[in-house]
This record gives sequence, structure tokens and C-alpha cells, in this order.
Amino acid sequence: MLVLFDIDGTLLQSQHAGMHAMVDAFQEMHIGKTFSFDGIDIAGRLDSLIWKDMVRRHEVAEDADSHEVFRETYQRHLAKRLQKTNTVKAFDGVAELVERLVQEPNVELGLLTGNYPATGRLKVEFAGLRPEHFEVNAFAGDGTTRRDLPPIALRRYREKHGRDI
Repeated sequence: MLVLFDIDGTLLQSQHAGMHAMVDAFQEMHIGKTFSFDGIDIAGRLDSLIWKDMVRRHEVAEDADSHEVFRETYQRHLAKRLQKTNTVKAFDGVAELVERLVQEPNVELGLLTGNYPATGRLKVEFAGLRPEHFEVNAFAGDGTTRRDLPPIALRRYREKHGRDI
């Protein structure tokens, strides 16, 4: 059995740490510009699509190199922010549920999330969960829309185990 979890709003609450770190990353990359999420829908969306909306709205470079620099800068800002003040908290019962499921012999856990891999794992870790418990994952960047992610996770399960669920 494969059990897939979203991160934000399902496993944990981060008090918008990711949004703040994204703004910090944009402002570091584009000194002198002010960035905000005003008019940009973020709920349940892939970070890669949020990035596209931000660069278009604020008229900055939209290319693969800029995106990669943004991802690295965002990761650094999120780590710094959470190390200074950890605002990430697992919801009640989540840690216990994950630990119980990990003990089940035929259960595999995974993350199916709009987060980038590195920042998603950071949030999981700062919530007091163990990222290594989640072995079959689909993140932002694995697909172009959120609907692309479940089949990707299923394919990764099949590749890992040599069989379908």
C-alpha cells in the first residue's frame, strides 16, 4: 500500500515561512525591487507555477537558469528563517500516525506536494518528522500541473518495487 501525504495543510502548518522565504529570495536576486504575492493564487499550487506567476507579475527573467538560482536562494532563505525561528509545526497526531504507518510491513509512505524537493524536506524535518520515512515522492518540478503528480508517484513506486500497487 502506498500512502501519499501533502505537506502544507496536511502534515504541518508553517505560518507562511515558505512565502516569506520566497519573497526574501526574489528580493535578494533583484535588489531594489519589491515583491509580493498580491493577486497571485498560491493555495495548493506547484512552487514552480507560483515562481512563474511571480516573475511575470514583477517582470523579471523567466528562464531555467534564473529558476534554478531562485530555487537555491529560496532553500537557503527558508533554512535560515527556520533555524532562526522554527514556525513549522506538525498537526496533532501526525508524528504518531507516520511512525505507526512506518512500522506496517506493507505500507510505503510518500509525499505528493507542490513544494520543491529540498524545501519540502526542510519543512518536514523542521516539523519534527523524518524525511527518510517518505520514500516515494512527487514534487513541484516533477510535473507541469498538480494533476501530473499522482501518476508520477505511482510510477516511482512501480520502479522501486517492480510491481503496481
